[in-house]
Amino acid sequence: MGLTLGYQTGLTETYPEDNPADLGDYLIGIPRDTVLLVVSSLLNKKEIYSTNLQDILGIWFRQSNNAFANDAYQRLLAVQQKVGQPISIIAQPSVLKVFAYANNYLSDNQTQTEEQIEINLFKAFLFQNDLINSVEQKITETTENLGEDIRLYALQFTNAVRFSDVINFDLREIFFAEFIRAILFFEFLEKRDEAKPLLKNFIERYEVVDWKDYLKRISGISFSILKKEKDGHLELEIPRDAAFDANIKFLEILSTVKYDELTDFDFKVLRERPIHKIAEDKFRIISELFAVERIFKGLYFNLKAINETLPKEEKIKDFRFLYTFHFSEKHSLYEVLRKTFPKKHVSFSGQELESKGIDGAPDYYARNNNKLFIFESKDSLISASLKESGDYSALEPDLKRKFYIDNEGAKAVIQLLNFIQRIYSNEFLKIDKTYKSETLRIYPIVVVHDRQLDVPGFNKILNYWFSIEIKKIEKHASLTRVHPITVIDISTLILIHELLLDRRLVFEKVIDQYHDFVKIKEPMHFNSEAQYKKHLMDTGLPFSFFIKRQIRKNKLPRSPHTMIREKAIIAFEE
Repeated sequence: MGLTLGYQTGLTETYPEDNPADLGDYLIGIPRDTVLLVVSSLLNKKEIYSTNLQDILGIWFRQSNNAFANDAYQRLLAVQQKVGQPISIIAQPSVLKVFAYANNYLSDNQTQTEEQIEINLFKAFLFQNDLINSVEQKITETTENLGEDIRLYALQFTNAVRFSDVINFDLREIFFAEFIRAILFFEFLEKRDEAKPLLKNFIERYEVVDWKDYLKRISGISFSILKKEKDGHLELEIPRDAAFDANIKFLEILSTVKYDELTDFDFKVLRERPIHKIAEDKFRIISELFAVERIFKGLYFNLKAINETLPKEEKIKDFRFLYTFHFSEKHSLYEVLRKTFPKKHVSFSGQELESKGIDGAPDYYARNNNKLFIFESKDSLISASLKESGDYSALEPDLKRKFYIDNEGAKAVIQLLNFIQRIYSNEFLKIDKTYKSETLRIYPIVVVHDRQLDVPGFNKILNYWFSIEIKKIEKHASLTRVHPITVIDISTLILIHELLLDRRLVFEKVIDQYHDFVKIKEPMHFNSEAQYKKHLMDTGLPFSFFIKRQIRKNKLPRSPHTMIREKAIIAFEE
């Protein structure tokens, strides 16, 4: 099963006779809380994202709306036949946009009947799909003149990077990774003197005892979500005990406020405030995904905002650099990779390599006999507005600056190739005295630190640039034992590192299998044109998708049990 990046039908192709000015034409007259309840249910109800049109319409409409539902089915069926693929009606990005409008503009007044509410909400989501689909033309225009060997992957990436992280996810896996990364970050900050004022103000803001108390509270929300037995919205009712006031204050900080949805690219406000207060002692989870990601992903933005309020003498001068370089690209990477490779392997962190005289070293170096893994760690983000633009002609230069080359010099792709040449010229023998360059197989790996880059097409784009650079030097050096770049996000590494440590997964083997999986095969190997087209689309899939499939196939656990136990003891000790 591939990633979900299908066709969302819009209003103009299903109801061309409608001509709304904005969402208000459908939503005004529906009580605000009714829309917010529908939105929170849709965001957390998997079956509504089915491409089975009859099932969706059956769930959506009451019996008194049968005539409208039957007409809608015929219209949708016509669209599906026209585009030649299954279509979706409800898309999470559209649901999130409707939430923003309702939260900001609707009142408690009801002037629509229950039947009208069903119909108009249905059309509101289709209308919002139109706005999202309008970007598709920009994606096509900005990729159509690219070469055949990169066009498909540029198109995949530009389409996927917009919303893939809010569509393709496993809540349980996200929780494990978020929980571990949050503890690693708090432990990191706790050891740095310059971060003590920031941590103190953070604890005061949330009125908690310490960061462990904060983590218990924020994780408690995720526990409620993960224990939920039925799809649909989840409400938290706060018991009136001794902790009532403290719990209410904590949840109110996470609760929605009105904001300008037109400038809120990538749902930043909702990511920070994924809960809606509906009564004095009751809160509703709007987005379960954003509530779980509030554990770690939201932590950076939260701490950054607090840091900006500190007096000059207490403020961390470059918090972004502290977070991306010192924590993400160094500390957290080292922590995970030290637990990934057995002690008998030759392993060095970037800091250890530099201390041993290797200037400009890779971020991590690990060798098992003639298999060498070299890592470049990049905590780089694409701006929210650029993500949503659908403009590859703007995205490509941004990616190149971050991962290829910029005015300051080489980035990940060229850095890895430079390391490979230095390794084959035996420069690293002074720290790794037993490798043999004539038989050494090198696996270059780029580790990214946000799910927004764990999308179809991205790995292929990096390898497209990598192949260009290899061709420049292969006349002067044999690089036949250099494998393609593999992009792995840090959350995937966290989830699978124990399987790699005890060799239930063999790192070099799964990397080789992945690159064989994404290699374009000849059409003769497929029974139909449809199968071949699916194969072509699958060649852009990220490593995380492939490894998840392998783990399920081999019935292996996809959670780092030992690390979770270790960190839980630290976080939840009394």
